[in-house]
Amino acid sequence: FTPQVVPMVRMLLFGDRHDHRLHQIRCPKEFVENVYHEVHLHLAARGIPLLGLVRFSVDGSTVEDGEEDEYPDLPDTVLPYIITNPEGKQVILRASDLLFILSTTEVAKSFWADIANPIAEEQEASFHDDIITSKSPAVYT
Repeated sequence: FTPQVVPMVRMLLFGDRHDHRLHQIRCPKEFVENVYHEVHLHLAARGIPLLGLVRFSVDGSTVEDGEEDEYPDLPDTVLPYIITNPEGKQVILRASDLLFILSTTEVAKSFWADIANPIAEEQEASFHDDIITSKSPAVYT
């Protein structure tokens, strides 16, 4: 047992006195089709640590053309899964990815500002809620 884990988990879930905590955001449009590592560096320069992502299947597969050779450890599955800080430049971000960041609530909400249609926002939130509550993602580190 490592005693430092309890305060860290508490901070991630409930935040610190400055409202920094773990948030899950939709992959911003400007990051789609970019390498995870480059987005990680971009956000880190802004003081926003990127910890990982949730990957959802598209058309019944979580692997896109070319990825099976570059990142063979990732499963091809219909279930969503979590990747924590993938190394190297193999993971290309997709519009369907959800990113885990450490930030204030205000900063996290700013990533959602590009949603112009509140109906689309509600449908997307419902889509992700259904997937997340009905199927538990696998975790890969």
